[in-house]
Amino acid sequence: TVGTELEQTSFGGALLADDLLRALELYADVLRRPALPAAEFEQERELACQRLARLDDSPTEKLFVELRRTYFPGPHGRTALGTREGLAALSPESVPVSRR
Repeated sequence: TVGTELEQTSFGGALLADDLLRALELYADVLRRPALPAAEFEQERELACQRLARLDDSPTEKLFVELRRTYFPGPHGRTALGTREGLAALSPESVPVSRR
């Protein structure tokens, strides 16, 4: 499982102890050479849009997004979720990752 929030990105998984070294190698590859195949771009953008839309169903989370924006102007107050306009403007070519 992978999750990205305002201050951290987390990776997790369940595996046998004998597979730990290989799992760490895979995570190292993901971190050093991130990839987003163009064929998967629209699906990922849709997931990001859905997460942003869920703010409307979570008044507490929406409040904290607005508080951050108010008390930390500029880039420090931005949400990791982005904006509807920003997500709509993205294209596979605009995302700086490998196309493996």
